[in-house]
Amino acid sequence: MKKKYYILQKETYSIYPQVDCLSVLQAQQISSWKMFQDVKPKLSFRLKNKAKLTDVLSSTAGPFTDFLVNSKVKEIFDSSHVMQHQYFETSVKTVNKEYEYYWLHLSQPNLIDALSYEESEFRQTEWEFLNKGSINIKSYSHYTELKAKDKEGSFGVSLDKIAMTEKFDRTLDMFFLLPFDFNIYVSETLKDKMESCGIKGISFPSSVIF
Repeated sequence: MKKKYYILQKETYSIYPQVDCLSVLQAQQISSWKMFQDVKPKLSFRLKNKAKLTDVLSSTAGPFTDFLVNSKVKEIFDSSHVMQHQYFETSVKTVNKEYEYYWLHLSQPNLIDALSYEESEFRQTEWEFLNKGSINIKSYSHYTELKAKDKEGSFGVSLDKIAMTEKFDRTLDMFFLLPFDFNIYVSETLKDKMESCGIKGISFPSSVIF
């Protein structure tokens, strides 16, 4: 039976993002393309006035593929098979209290090596949003060659259909496929765990391309 995947999506409440980053320069050091070996960024946040304090909090600091989570969510992720990742201890301040949170940093660029370029379907984009139609991408190196020819920096490629080779670790419960797709995919097992624990701040729309 084909494994079903969902998209892990941060909820957009009336107040978005829910927190302000108090350590912007530290957050700017974080990249989805690398892990931290020695000195890790020291992050801190403040909950916005009238914003909800949820298990997963929305923030515009750092990569979109990273998450600000509490210990309840961390425990669930720790019991699952998540792509290469690391946590940075942080805190979220309110008017009267300070809460312990964790910044979940995800980074595993070599996952793209397991993409089946023959079976997947791609479309060319301009400035990430403008759809320029379907494009044939033979390999990751082929993509980088096309990208190198773009002097304006507007060339991009997105996935319309995802197919993976046998190299892909199908036991993964959480992953993404940069640079072609910024969605965070989760297994049905992980989705069910989070829903049964009543995790607030995220939703799980079905993936139509995986």
